[in-house]
Amino acid sequence: MEGQHKFDYARISEMRSRYVPDAAVLSAVLPGPSDTIIDVGGSGDGYYSILFSRFASKVYAVERDRDAARYIEDRVKGGGVKNVDVWNTDICEVFPEVQFNKVFFSNSFHDLRCREGLIDVLLNRSRPGLQVTFVEFKKVESIGPPPLEVRIADNELATLMTGRGGFRLVRKAYLEIHYIHTYELQGHGDNKKTL
Repeated sequence: MEGQHKFDYARISEMRSRYVPDAAVLSAVLPGPSDTIIDVGGSGDGYYSILFSRFASKVYAVERDRDAARYIEDRVKGGGVKNVDVWNTDICEVFPEVQFNKVFFSNSFHDLRCREGLIDVLLNRSRPGLQVTFVEFKKVESIGPPPLEVRIADNELATLMTGRGGFRLVRKAYLEIHYIHTYELQGHGDNKKTL
């Protein structure tokens, strides 16, 4: 299956702690007590879902890999986290029917076959003020699991997000091998669309 990974959780944790400081992610997402966040891909091991749960009202970890979703559920239950729901579904097939105001992708957007369709769904099913944050590998030869040809350069992501109108880039950060972009939805229609 396209983009399907078998997760090496120790490696994920090592890469995250070495290259993506929590402070950089929190500064981009700015989770707060009135936020409901959809964490697409569950960040492999649920790390960011659990991190955001300390600040946000509700977090939905969306993970299509069954084993990864179970792993995240075990971490959530084992940690006594009450405000994280794990959804074992493919976001390209089923978009959560919940109210939310933030969406987060950590090294998962490049794997999605429905990137443009997903952006259209966010444009048409969300309210102004929606914030979407991406952590992605820079599109240069360096450390990182995704091959260079599947990575999304920061300017490619900006074109995808702003090219249809509605989203504008509001925060960005450049790390050693990653970049972080946060986009905000400006005034836009309320039409319903599916992927």
